[in-house]
Order: sequence, then structure tokens, then C-alpha cells
Amino acid sequence: MTVIEPTPTLGSSKRARTGGAAPRTSSYQDFDSGLAVRTVESGGHTRAAVTGELDLATAPTAGDILTDCLVLSPAGLDVDLGDVAFFDCAGLNMLLRLRARALDLGVELALSALSPSVTRVLDLSGTRELFASPTRTCEARVVRPARPA
Repeated sequence: MTVIEPTPTLGSSKRARTGGAAPRTSSYQDFDSGLAVRTVESGGHTRAAVTGELDLATAPTAGDILTDCLVLSPAGLDVDLGDVAFFDCAGLNMLLRLRARALDLGVELALSALSPSVTRVLDLSGTRELFASPTRTCEARVVRPARPA
């Protein structure tokens, strides 16, 4: 797995001069499996965009990354699954473990965008309502990782 370190965003020097904190971005990519997670943290709230497949091979890695985000995000974690091409029970179990950890920490967890494969598994299992989005929004926007050519 490759971890791409946070990079300064445009306008960060302006934010530094005016006292505002620039959103912190990080990217995680496993070139073997195609799993990628891009995170944007701002004000204790993190948004994470997941790309690729969430299955038996990739769910543990995605779970570790998202759990780390959750622990470091006292204001909440929103997970964008709009670019997940394949999602099975391993991905569902990872999300349920992540939800249990969020409840233990008292941190909000929400799924913001769902691909058709994620929607299908959540609907069939009756778990979709467990991941309802909170009413608040986050200023930082997630930029999804580039799709392979």
C-alpha cells in the first residue's frame, strides 16, 4: 500500500495569514487491488472517498484506514462510497464494525454517496438506515481519486 503524504492546498498561505486552518488532505492507494481512499479533514471532521472494490481482500485495509480517520475525527466522519465498483458482505461487515467503533467513541458516522452495489447490499441487509447522513455539512469537499485509464 502506498500512502501519499498531505500536500498543501491552493490558498493555504492566505488562510494562514487570516488565521483560518486549511483543510488537510491525504491519499491512500493500494496499486495491487486498486483500492484508494482520499481524505479531507477540516475542523475535526473528516470526509473520506473510497474508490475500488470492498471485498474480502480490501475490506480490512479500508477498515483500518477509516477507523484511523474516525479516531482522529471528534466532529464526525462522512464516507463517500459513490465510486465503489464492487461491495460484498466483507465490505458490509467492515462498515458495521466501523459503526460500532463510532458508537463507542461517540462520533457521528455517515455514508454520503452510495454506488449501486453498495445500495443493493445495504438495502438487502436492512442496514441502510444505520448510516443516515447527519444534518450538518462539512466545508471541505472530497476530490475523488482519479479513475484508472
